[in-house]
Amino acid sequence: EGVEPAPVEEQGAAAGDAHELVRLRLRDLLAFGLTQNRGGIVIGAILGLLWEADFANIDLGRPTLIVGRFFTRLWDDGRLLDNPGMTQVGLVLVGLFAVLMFVRVLSVLWAIVQLHGFTLTRHGDELRSTRGLLTRVRSTIPLSRIQLVTVRQSPLMRAFGCVEVRVQTAGGDKHATPGREWLAPSLPATGVDALVASVFPGVVMSSLDWQPADPRTARRMWRAAVGWLAVVMLIGTVFARVPTLALILPAIAWAWFASRGRARSLGHALLPEFVATRAGWWWKEESVARYAKLQSVSTAESPFDRRWSMADVLADTAGGGSHRIAIHCLPADEARAVYSHLCEQAAIFAEVDPQQK
Repeated sequence: EGVEPAPVEEQGAAAGDAHELVRLRLRDLLAFGLTQNRGGIVIGAILGLLWEADFANIDLGRPTLIVGRFFTRLWDDGRLLDNPGMTQVGLVLVGLFAVLMFVRVLSVLWAIVQLHGFTLTRHGDELRSTRGLLTRVRSTIPLSRIQLVTVRQSPLMRAFGCVEVRVQTAGGDKHATPGREWLAPSLPATGVDALVASVFPGVVMSSLDWQPADPRTARRMWRAAVGWLAVVMLIGTVFARVPTLALILPAIAWAWFASRGRARSLGHALLPEFVATRAGWWWKEESVARYAKLQSVSTAESPFDRRWSMADVLADTAGGGSHRIAIHCLPADEARAVYSHLCEQAAIFAEVDPQQK
């Protein structure tokens, strides 16, 4: 609904034909703006303009000094924190809610300006996108240069039933803007399979055979979380005089719940031509790459990994940025087997078509 991925069957049309894969409508932009925290970008731009204009420097000083003075007065005046009344608490909560809503509204405006008219179209062996309300931005991505496809979903995006799909291309730099990476800034979760299959034929994200992490991963994460909780509570009790003892049991229970969720979210899938990984319990992320695009494969074992007889398998492609294939918390023997498999497949596909790199 709103975003309309084209059927996979249409991908085999003639090279000169254009097939629309994604089109964002106004309701999609509204959902994207509400699920992305882009309002801070707008606020930062406004503050930057005020700074350059030397706004209100005569009486009040620069905007940063205004904010600094406000927080200084808030800190020095202990009436708000010392036995606050219901009216004060209510005003603070209403003020925080208003600020959050204002930031979200700015985020929606940013989405409309940046992504108005967003379309993704396939022209033969190229993907072409167009977006922008004031400035029209057009970009072209050759399919042969796509190194990695990543599907991301934040908690708010899950509430709206949508995901964000990005790609990594060969020669991309680590400071690349999101607009250069987007296949779909906002896409219904039901349309992921069709869109990914248009880039990587034969990959069905919803049907991948995910292999889990080591069964002891949840216990390991929980122990680490309890250790950090103990440190934080000790500091809060000794230095800040915050009564943390009442929070111990709820915090430990939450740490166990969160650790189980994080451990269950880890997984990898080895396909005939692709490798896929997933991670993230709160912020979910799934990535898939061709074996032929892998540039380096390695294993990593920290002292804690060796204590638990675990290891990570890492693989990089020719593209830049933070994207990479990362398989975490595997049993050491399985990690070595996966490492060998990735090295072998990368070598085989490199020999079949050296130009794919």
